[in-house]
Amino acid sequence: MQANNSQFPTDLSQLRPYFESPPDDAVLQRWQIAPADFIPNIRVGSEDWIVTQKASPVDEEYDSRFVFGPMGTGSNPYSMRPRP
Repeated sequence: MQANNSQFPTDLSQLRPYFESPPDDAVLQRWQIAPADFIPNIRVGSEDWIVTQKASPVDEEYDSRFVFGPMGTGSNPYSMRPRP
């Protein structure tokens, strides 16, 4: 965010230069930028946006959802996610 005028990225490809080995497009396509309330029980800063996986879990009881935000990272089991 420091290199982007304190703005959260609008496209995951903007993060590519910050990886030691830039990820392939196929890897980036597995992730999404989403509103922070998409995963309401994980807070990683006061920002309105997060980066998280797109895919559904293979096993909701054992798989975890990872979240990256401006102030760190977090995770929790899919089973903790609120049901629609």
